[in-house]
Amino acid sequence: MKVFIVFLALLMVNIGFITFQDDHTVYENMQYSIRRVAEDCAYGCSMYFDSEAYSEGFLIYDTEEAVRYIESVLQKRLENDSRDAIKELHYTAYFFNEDGTCRIIRDGNDDGVIGVEYPYILSDDQGYEETVNEPMVKVVVTAETEDIFRQDFLYSRQIIRSSSYGNKPY
Repeated sequence: MKVFIVFLALLMVNIGFITFQDDHTVYENMQYSIRRVAEDCAYGCSMYFDSEAYSEGFLIYDTEEAVRYIESVLQKRLENDSRDAIKELHYTAYFFNEDGTCRIIRDGNDDGVIGVEYPYILSDDQGYEETVNEPMVKVVVTAETEDIFRQDFLYSRQIIRSSSYGNKPY
């Protein structure tokens, strides 16, 4: 009888480990996917700039086109979610221009313009600090998910990833 009880205990522990490993793999893949989305958004946004200001020697990002690009990338990611694990995707975009301004856009709404002097230390909502030395775009993507982990004591309902790309002024 002792052997049977010990066998059942080890079986339950191993099932718990296998479940955790499977859930953690899904969690890692979602983090990787959201990170790729953030990188795509930041890189794409850094390509949209005001050509008239650029011809005058200033790198100023075209935020309207960039916001359309971000929203199209996020929409495609939601459409390709085969497991329906992601409920919502939110973003915050920081556009650091060469004229010393930073335009902040959250989910398509203009959150204001702040004056910056390079080098500037950007502290985002999660407390992550980044030194900005030149014009650049930083995009923070937040994914609201269902609880990925099947075990009661583990939970994660939010995945946050960010990426930034800059263009050197000439």
